Amino acid sequence: MCVKRYKNFQYGGNKEIKFAEFQGTSMNKNQTSKEIDRWKNKIRERTEQFMKQYPKVVEMESDDDDDDEIEEGCGYKIAYENVKITDEETLIMPYVNENVDHDKIAEILQQTYPSIVGYHKNEYDISDRCFFHVMKKCLQEVNKYKLDPKFFYHSLYWIFPIRGSANKMSQIFPTLAEKFDARLDALTLEPWKNDETDTKSFSSHGNHFSYCVPLPYKVDDSNCKSTECFKREDRTTPIDRKDSDRLQIFVKKSVNIKGREHFLPFMNHLFSTKDPDFCRAAKKFETLGTCKELHEFVLGLEMRITEPMEAFPRKLSPNERYRFHERREDVEKEIAEKSEQELERLKRGVDEGTNSQEDLEAFQLNMKNESCFSSPANPCTHFGPCGPGNEDCSCKNFCSPFCQCDINCKLRFQGCKCKPGECETNRCHCANQWLECIPGRCTNCCSEETKDSNAQKLVCKNSILSRKAVPCLLKSGKSKIAGTGAFLTVDVEKGDCVGEYIGHHISMEETERRDELYKFAANNYLFQLPNGQGNLDGALIGNATRFVNHSSENPNLSTTYRNMLNGNSHILFIAEMDMKAGTEVTIDYGYPKECEKVMFTYNHEKKAQKYIDEYDEECQEIEKEQRKKNRKRFAQRIKASPPRKTRRVC
Repeated sequence: MCVKRYKNFQYGGNKEIKFAEFQGTSMNKNQTSKEIDRWKNKIRERTEQFMKQYPKVVEMESDDDDDDEIEEGCGYKIAYENVKITDEETLIMPYVNENVDHDKIAEILQQTYPSIVGYHKNEYDISDRCFFHVMKKCLQEVNKYKLDPKFFYHSLYWIFPIRGSANKMSQIFPTLAEKFDARLDALTLEPWKNDETDTKSFSSHGNHFSYCVPLPYKVDDSNCKSTECFKREDRTTPIDRKDSDRLQIFVKKSVNIKGREHFLPFMNHLFSTKDPDFCRAAKKFETLGTCKELHEFVLGLEMRITEPMEAFPRKLSPNERYRFHERREDVEKEIAEKSEQELERLKRGVDEGTNSQEDLEAFQLNMKNESCFSSPANPCTHFGPCGPGNEDCSCKNFCSPFCQCDINCKLRFQGCKCKPGECETNRCHCANQWLECIPGRCTNCCSEETKDSNAQKLVCKNSILSRKAVPCLLKSGKSKIAGTGAFLTVDVEKGDCVGEYIGHHISMEETERRDELYKFAANNYLFQLPNGQGNLDGALIGNATRFVNHSSENPNLSTTYRNMLNGNSHILFIAEMDMKAGTEVTIDYGYPKECEKVMFTYNHEKKAQKYIDEYDEECQEIEKEQRKKNRKRFAQRIKASPPRKTRRVC
């Protein structure tokens, strides 16, 4: 979720900045110690204030270690494929217009962006060494008075915003300790990090999961209280490298552990842990045994790999394929019936006033995207069979081709059963799932023996991206609709693909931040992907498709989505009619008609000023409500207090 700042937090660029550098000899040790104590007390007061003011946990802004450089300039770079990027939480303010108040825009955007370059300033400017000593003393206070560490890191970020977000503040102390006090164990001052475990994705190799098992090395580990710790065992199994402390094993995804199915949650937890620790896992799964027993259990699952790593699904018989599609149709009918019942209930609620129109519209939108197959953004990866009975399986009814479960999973999507040349219709199961037809599963349309009566090979029309890269048949030019538009370079027929939308593939959290920013910019190039996969943003990179204008009355292009087995998502532009070269192409952006006048205000100076005025009105309403509450609270206090005796003065 996108992190919002609290509106009553008073950030600002007009604060008085106090400088106190300790890198030279301008201040002695006593003065330095006094300043550190003063900052420690200030941070502690701020932490306690947050804990009283916000009893619920403050969610810290996620901050990646790899800070990508933010591209500058108002132009865009030509690209031929989508680029997936990490979230950018530090904003460089864009140029809007010289007549617009940029400070006011920064004040609005700081509700969304954790940091804005040039608008957030530290209350004090101190060196890294002093900052380390301040953190060290503050952490001692946090442990002594049992303060919430999340509020403490947020307080640090409040006072030193340029040093990073609250999440970065929670990661910086071990680095500072290693630099300025190597003998200090950072975990003694941050004991809450002992329970943290880094997760990773399963390492999948065909029909196996691989895992590096730590080997015993005969040391007395004081952290493990078990009398039979696996680390104290002798190495009896020879390995290739004598100095190796880990052994890579391969375990089948459909591992057979009959009678010990309760071990599956432990297996899924262990194989998804970045730095596995059997001793810690034994504490979490106490009923399964000691760390030594769990270690022996995992080693007992190892299989000698005799089959190729690349696994291929077995060919299904016609009866098996028919039963799968019959069950799929039954599940889809059941989902449709439940959706219709819920839709009728929401409509009655709107008429009676118990539900809002927004809830009804949101549900209708979800009905269009609802599927009985798992989302490409949330495929399942686990040991054991798939289905609702497995807690670690994220699939509802069926598995998608993106799932990393057993290759012969009974719930795995089996492709379409279309005849050659029919895959572009709505009856194609692959097209309905925004998938290209899958060779090996779509046995009819993707078969190499598929030919017509004239002995010519038929090509599946739902395999555009699999066959070759999609050429862009558009060029930019002066539009009669608005600004710059996109025009065809060649003649096209109905159903032809004229180009793919190219841009940065960003997450939903980054989309929310950029959407707030683009309210003040001239254009918005965000294009939403289905199933919560994020958005494509063509603001900085792209091709001529970014210039396609809007037309709600007579668009000559439509859009379709395609998901590839490698996890990449694509947006394609399809011609809705035969068109000649030089024709300007348009699509329907999907905005409601009553919102079009607002959304297509091309004077972005007035557009930005409109959002500023709305923000000021909202702030004034909040202040009025707060004053009313204060007056009401004061009146109740006066009413509850006993009457005072007045002394008569002669």
